[in-house]
Amino acid sequence: MSYPPYPVSQQPADSQPDYPAALSSLQHMDVDSLKEILNNEDKFDNFIQNLQQIKNLHEQKELIMASNKSLAEYNLSQEPLVKEQKAQLLEKFQAASSLAEKVKGLKAEIDNKSGKMTPDSLLILLEAACSEAEEESEEMVESFMSSQDNSLDEFLNMYKDKRKLAHMRRIKIDKMRELLARNNQQRRSDQVLSPVRQAPLPPRPRT
Repeated sequence: MSYPPYPVSQQPADSQPDYPAALSSLQHMDVDSLKEILNNEDKFDNFIQNLQQIKNLHEQKELIMASNKSLAEYNLSQEPLVKEQKAQLLEKFQAASSLAEKVKGLKAEIDNKSGKMTPDSLLILLEAACSEAEEESEEMVESFMSSQDNSLDEFLNMYKDKRKLAHMRRIKIDKMRELLARNNQQRRSDQVLSPVRQAPLPPRPRT
């Protein structure tokens, strides 16, 4: 996995010029040299450009420009990946939305038919809800990986809650399956122990 270039730190805009360093080079000049610098614009500009602080600013400017260029190139290189991840996230979101609608439709159908939930119906709803929670947790990971604005702590807290919800639903599903299997086994055992009596044969007609 590639990472963006590390940004170059910039000098604060309100930093004060280094006056002592600039004046130290003037202290060794005689009066004529100082007058020549003050009266000659080219020499004055040359003096300013040769100050160490000005040289440092030029170097820092070049570093910042190079860093910005590298960052822009990196962002462009990541654009296809970001588009692909967004498309996958949209597809998963649509699948999760479709699953949620199916769950709502199934619940409404069960409520209309019987007015209450049977164990088999509850198991189906739990399985659908568990799948929905797992899908949402995967979408959270995809969304976090494709975005640089999300907080890691916030993501971990939300992801932990979502996985905990899916885990609890999975436990309920396993318990419900166990209860249903036990009930079915008990029902079969009762049928073996208490066989249904056959109806008596009708009387024979008299000849």
